[in-house]
Amino acid sequence: MQELSAEKMPDYLEQIINTETSLYQLKKVKTKTEQRIQQLEYHIDHITKYPSSRLIGKPIYATLIKPIEPPKPKKEHNWVNHPTLFGMIIQGAVDASHNGKEKETYKQRLSQYYEDLDRYNKEKEEHDQAFEQQELEYKKKVQEANDRDEKDKHEYPILIQKENDFLKELDENIASTQETLDKLYGLDIIYPKYRNLVAMCSMYEYFVTGRVSQLKGADGAYNLYESELRQDLIIAQLDRIAAGLEKIKQNQYMLYSQLSKANEFLSSISDVAFQTLEVATDIRKTQIYTNSILSSIKSNTEAIKYISAANLLFN
Repeated sequence: MQELSAEKMPDYLEQIINTETSLYQLKKVKTKTEQRIQQLEYHIDHITKYPSSRLIGKPIYATLIKPIEPPKPKKEHNWVNHPTLFGMIIQGAVDASHNGKEKETYKQRLSQYYEDLDRYNKEKEEHDQAFEQQELEYKKKVQEANDRDEKDKHEYPILIQKENDFLKELDENIASTQETLDKLYGLDIIYPKYRNLVAMCSMYEYFVTGRVSQLKGADGAYNLYESELRQDLIIAQLDRIAAGLEKIKQNQYMLYSQLSKANEFLSSISDVAFQTLEVATDIRKTQIYTNSILSSIKSNTEAIKYISAANLLFN
């Protein structure tokens, strides 16, 4: 194992931390890109099987109840049931009175019927006009939905191809960043067990704050790191840390700072990548993705310079 002085150790650890953070960030961007591709593919498949227009409620015509014209009264002649002339006269008078009342009632009902019919005709005209407008709006919405689906069917495959192209570029940068990280660890300064972002951030803090001056020994960085792990003062699992970042701010500030920056960047990708497809959105997202790659290239370049200098020093 190679040895570095306490003064030189922070620079070395910082190169590792920056490279580890770039790798972490690139892998997260890759995951989000893969999710984006799945989302786009699902959308195309979904609108092909289930057009968006099917979700638009078709207007239903509600039939109004038309008034019924009252029946004309029938004249009653019950005098045939009376054999005597007097009886027939009396019955005829009763029938005439009854028929008169029936006639008057019929006139009233007929008058009410015409009023109801006039009101019905007006309401039906308004009702039919409103329904006609609803049908026009329905057809307009259906057409708009169909146009959106056709637009998406045309544009989403283009987006998917762009995402896949970017995915290839990401894979290349992940591979090159991993190679740079392997070379940094390959200087054989850090014991393999501690070659991870969490441990490197903690040990960086130990050195810059003067808590340790060496890696090995009872008072070294390895021992202090193990001690803090046993006391639950620090968390070693990155997935647990990512789920509760604020909890490590006090005891793992360097790691907190690195992950906060990375998560802020990743959040900006999420805000853009899963919005409705817009040309401006795609351009903005492309710029964000480009920045992630440029950041990793910068980190790799600085690390490679450091590795070259270190090889000269150790050899």
